[in-house]
Amino acid sequence: MPDLYLPLFALLGVCCVTGLVTMQIFFSRLRRYYEDEWIQLGCPVVFLNSRGTVTGAVIRYLWRRDYAKLDGGGVNRLGNFLRGFIIFYFALFALVLFVLGIPTRR
Repeated sequence: MPDLYLPLFALLGVCCVTGLVTMQIFFSRLRRYYEDEWIQLGCPVVFLNSRGTVTGAVIRYLWRRDYAKLDGGGVNRLGNFLRGFIIFYFALFALVLFVLGIPTRR
């Protein structure tokens, strides 16, 4: 199992960066094309946002597919991608925790 640690952590890191960049693009497009939606979500940004209420609102927004009513700017497509990506990322994170919890024999 120790052979899996480095590849799993590397994949987790790449996914984390990918998710953050994609989320920032999503927020930027929301702000540009649908400013009312962006304000309603609490003006979310990725790197300067430390409020849990905004993060929860964004997760609920993506989970409920509230973005599906928006037509332009690729927001709908990005929302669909992010929704699936978040599910994948949490599953990967759970896998990493599972692998770390398995005792190794020597």
